[in-house]
Amino acid sequence: MEFTYHEKNALCDIFKSASGSLFNAMKYIYAITEDHYYNINVKDIFKIALNDITNVNILENIGVALTEKGLGELASHQFNVVEGLIYYSFLTRLPFFRRSINDCPLKEAQLRELYNHGLKNGAENFGNIITYDFRIMSKLIKNKQNEPEFNGDWFRRWVYTFGNDLAVINNRNIFLLGSVEALFPLYYAALIEKISAQLEQWKKKT
Repeated sequence: MEFTYHEKNALCDIFKSASGSLFNAMKYIYAITEDHYYNINVKDIFKIALNDITNVNILENIGVALTEKGLGELASHQFNVVEGLIYYSFLTRLPFFRRSINDCPLKEAQLRELYNHGLKNGAENFGNIITYDFRIMSKLIKNKQNEPEFNGDWFRRWVYTFGNDLAVINNRNIFLLGSVEALFPLYYAALIEKISAQLEQWKKKT
Protein backbone atom coordinates (compact mmCIF):
# COMPACT_ATOMS: atom_id res chain seq x y z
CA MET A 1 0.00 0.00 0.00
CA GLU A 2 1.04 3.58 -0.49
CA PHE A 3 2.03 5.23 2.74
CA THR A 4 0.71 8.77 2.96
CA TYR A 5 1.77 11.30 5.57
CA HIS A 6 -1.75 11.13 7.02
CA GLU A 7 -1.59 7.35 7.38
CA LYS A 8 1.84 7.47 8.98
CA ASN A 9 0.61 10.01 11.51
CA ALA A 10 -2.55 7.99 12.16
CA LEU A 11 -0.60 4.82 12.95
CA CYS A 12 1.86 6.70 15.17
CA ASP A 13 -1.08 8.27 16.99
CA ILE A 14 -2.40 4.79 17.79
CA PHE A 15 0.97 3.77 19.24
CA LYS A 16 1.32 7.01 21.18
CA SER A 17 -2.24 6.95 22.54
CA ALA A 18 -1.85 3.32 23.62
CA SER A 19 1.36 4.32 25.43
CA GLY A 20 -0.43 7.15 27.23
CA SER A 21 -3.33 4.87 28.12
CA LEU A 22 -1.01 2.23 29.59
CA PHE A 23 0.94 4.91 31.46
CA ASN A 24 -2.28 6.22 33.01
CA ALA A 25 -3.51 2.72 33.84
CA MET A 26 -0.34 2.18 35.85
CA LYS A 27 -1.09 5.35 37.81
CA TYR A 28 -4.65 4.27 38.60
CA ILE A 29 -3.46 0.82 39.66
CA TYR A 30 -1.00 2.41 42.07
CA ALA A 31 -3.54 4.96 43.31
CA ILE A 32 -6.11 2.35 44.36
CA THR A 33 -3.59 0.83 46.76
CA GLU A 34 -3.62 4.06 48.77
CA ASP A 35 -7.27 4.35 49.77
CA HIS A 36 -9.39 2.18 47.50
CA TYR A 37 -7.74 -1.24 47.67
CA TYR A 38 -10.85 -3.00 48.98
CA ASN A 39 -13.34 -0.87 47.02
CA ILE A 40 -12.03 -1.23 43.47
CA ASN A 41 -10.92 -4.48 41.89
CA VAL A 42 -7.78 -4.12 39.78
CA LYS A 43 -9.43 -6.43 37.25
CA ASP A 44 -11.96 -3.67 36.60
CA ILE A 45 -9.13 -1.29 35.73
CA PHE A 46 -7.72 -3.87 33.32
CA LYS A 47 -11.12 -4.44 31.71
CA ILE A 48 -11.96 -0.76 31.28
CA ALA A 49 -8.52 0.25 30.02
CA LEU A 50 -8.32 -2.62 27.54
CA ASN A 51 -11.77 -1.81 26.20
CA ASP A 52 -10.19 1.06 24.24
CA ILE A 53 -6.43 1.27 24.55
CA THR A 54 -6.27 4.52 22.57
CA ASN A 55 -8.49 6.43 25.00
CA VAL A 56 -6.03 7.93 27.47
CA ASN A 57 -8.84 9.26 29.68
CA ILE A 58 -10.96 6.11 29.82
CA LEU A 59 -10.30 5.53 33.54
CA GLU A 60 -11.31 8.99 34.72
CA ASN A 61 -14.78 7.86 35.85
CA ILE A 62 -13.86 4.91 38.07
CA GLY A 63 -14.03 7.05 41.19
CA VAL A 64 -10.31 7.38 41.93
CA ALA A 65 -8.61 10.79 42.05
CA LEU A 66 -4.99 10.89 40.94
CA THR A 67 -3.48 12.97 43.77
CA GLU A 68 0.18 13.54 44.62
CA LYS A 69 -0.39 11.75 47.91
CA GLY A 70 -1.90 8.73 46.22
CA LEU A 71 0.60 8.56 43.37
CA GLY A 72 3.76 9.29 45.31
CA GLU A 73 6.72 8.95 42.97
CA LEU A 74 4.41 8.26 40.02
CA ALA A 75 3.44 11.94 40.19
CA SER A 76 7.04 13.06 39.78
CA HIS A 77 8.61 14.59 36.70
CA GLN A 78 11.13 11.76 36.73
CA PHE A 79 8.41 9.15 36.29
CA ASN A 80 7.09 10.90 33.17
CA VAL A 81 9.91 9.36 31.12
CA VAL A 82 8.18 5.98 31.52
CA GLU A 83 5.52 7.05 29.01
CA GLY A 84 8.21 7.64 26.38
CA LEU A 85 9.77 4.29 27.26
CA ILE A 86 6.45 2.52 26.75
CA TYR A 87 6.08 4.23 23.37
CA TYR A 88 9.61 3.18 22.44
CA SER A 89 9.04 -0.41 23.55
CA PHE A 90 5.98 -0.65 21.31
CA LEU A 91 7.72 0.84 18.28
CA THR A 92 10.69 -1.49 18.47
CA ARG A 93 8.28 -4.36 17.89
CA LEU A 94 7.15 -3.06 14.50
CA PRO A 95 8.99 -5.81 12.55
CA PHE A 96 7.02 -8.39 14.53
CA PHE A 97 3.78 -6.48 13.99
CA ARG A 98 4.16 -7.14 10.28
CA ARG A 99 4.62 -10.86 10.95
CA SER A 100 1.68 -11.00 13.38
CA ILE A 101 -0.81 -9.25 11.09
CA ASN A 102 -2.27 -11.32 8.26
CA ASP A 103 -1.36 -9.90 4.84
CA CYS A 104 0.23 -6.84 6.43
CA PRO A 105 0.67 -4.34 3.58
CA LEU A 106 3.53 -2.41 5.20
CA LYS A 107 7.04 -2.83 3.83
CA GLU A 108 10.17 -2.80 5.99
CA ALA A 109 11.07 0.72 4.83
CA GLN A 110 7.62 1.92 5.93
CA LEU A 111 8.05 0.30 9.33
CA ARG A 112 11.33 2.14 9.74
CA GLU A 113 9.59 5.37 8.79
CA LEU A 114 7.07 4.78 11.56
CA TYR A 115 9.84 4.01 14.02
CA ASN A 116 11.83 7.15 13.17
CA HIS A 117 8.69 9.28 13.24
CA GLY A 118 7.93 8.00 16.73
CA LEU A 119 11.46 8.78 17.93
CA LYS A 120 10.89 12.38 16.87
CA ASN A 121 7.55 12.53 18.69
CA GLY A 122 8.11 11.29 22.21
CA ALA A 123 9.45 7.74 22.04
CA GLU A 124 12.75 7.50 23.91
CA ASN A 125 14.93 4.78 25.39
CA PHE A 126 15.78 6.78 28.50
CA GLY A 127 18.97 5.52 30.10
CA ASN A 128 19.09 2.69 27.53
CA ILE A 129 16.91 0.79 29.97
CA ILE A 130 15.31 -1.21 27.12
CA THR A 131 17.85 -3.68 25.80
CA TYR A 132 16.41 -4.13 22.31
CA ASP A 133 15.73 -1.82 19.38
CA PHE A 134 14.26 -1.85 15.87
CA ARG A 135 17.49 -3.15 14.34
CA ILE A 136 17.68 -6.09 16.73
CA MET A 137 14.05 -7.00 16.11
CA SER A 138 14.52 -6.78 12.35
CA LYS A 139 17.51 -9.11 12.60
CA LEU A 140 15.47 -11.64 14.59
CA ILE A 141 12.81 -11.55 11.89
CA LYS A 142 15.34 -12.11 9.11
CA ASN A 143 16.81 -15.04 11.02
CA LYS A 144 13.29 -16.46 11.50
CA GLN A 145 13.62 -16.40 15.27
CA ASN A 146 10.79 -16.15 17.77
CA GLU A 147 9.74 -12.81 19.14
CA PRO A 148 11.02 -12.09 22.66
CA GLU A 149 8.27 -11.97 25.23
CA PHE A 150 6.74 -8.52 25.69
CA ASN A 151 6.71 -8.06 29.45
CA GLY A 152 7.51 -5.65 32.26
CA ASP A 153 11.18 -6.56 32.68
CA TRP A 154 12.43 -3.19 31.46
CA PHE A 155 10.06 -1.35 33.81
CA ARG A 156 11.37 -3.36 36.72
CA ARG A 157 14.93 -2.37 35.67
CA TRP A 158 13.85 1.27 35.51
CA VAL A 159 12.37 1.09 39.02
CA TYR A 160 15.50 -0.40 40.56
CA THR A 161 17.85 1.85 38.56
CA PHE A 162 16.14 5.23 38.76
CA GLY A 163 13.36 4.80 41.30
CA ASN A 164 13.50 6.07 44.85
CA ASP A 165 10.42 5.24 46.92
CA LEU A 166 9.27 2.87 44.17
CA ALA A 167 12.39 0.77 44.64
CA VAL A 168 11.49 0.04 48.26
CA ILE A 169 10.09 -3.45 48.76
CA ASN A 170 6.59 -3.01 50.16
CA ASN A 171 3.06 -4.18 49.35
CA ARG A 172 2.14 -1.22 47.16
CA ASN A 173 5.23 -1.44 44.99
CA ILE A 174 5.10 -5.20 44.62
CA PHE A 175 1.42 -4.93 43.66
CA LEU A 176 2.28 -2.39 40.95
CA LEU A 177 5.10 -4.50 39.55
CA GLY A 178 2.91 -7.59 39.46
CA SER A 179 0.09 -5.70 37.76
CA VAL A 180 2.47 -4.27 35.17
CA GLU A 181 3.76 -7.77 34.44
CA ALA A 182 0.20 -8.85 33.61
CA LEU A 183 -0.90 -5.66 31.86
CA PHE A 184 1.99 -5.13 29.43
CA PRO A 185 1.38 -8.23 27.26
CA LEU A 186 -2.38 -7.60 27.28
CA TYR A 187 -1.85 -4.08 25.97
CA TYR A 188 0.58 -5.37 23.37
CA ALA A 189 -1.92 -7.93 22.07
CA ALA A 190 -4.65 -5.29 21.97
CA LEU A 191 -2.34 -2.92 20.10
CA ILE A 192 -1.66 -5.52 17.41
CA GLU A 193 -5.43 -5.94 16.98
CA LYS A 194 -5.92 -2.18 16.78
CA ILE A 195 -3.23 -1.68 14.15
CA SER A 196 -4.50 -4.68 12.18
CA ALA A 197 -8.04 -3.29 12.17
CA GLN A 198 -6.83 0.12 10.98
CA LEU A 199 -4.78 -1.39 8.13
CA GLU A 200 -7.71 -3.59 7.09
CA GLN A 201 -9.97 -0.53 7.00
CA TRP A 202 -7.54 1.28 4.68
CA LYS A 203 -7.15 -1.78 2.45
CA LYS A 204 -10.92 -1.91 1.89
CA LYS A 205 -10.87 1.66 0.66
CA THR A 206 -8.26 0.95 -2.03
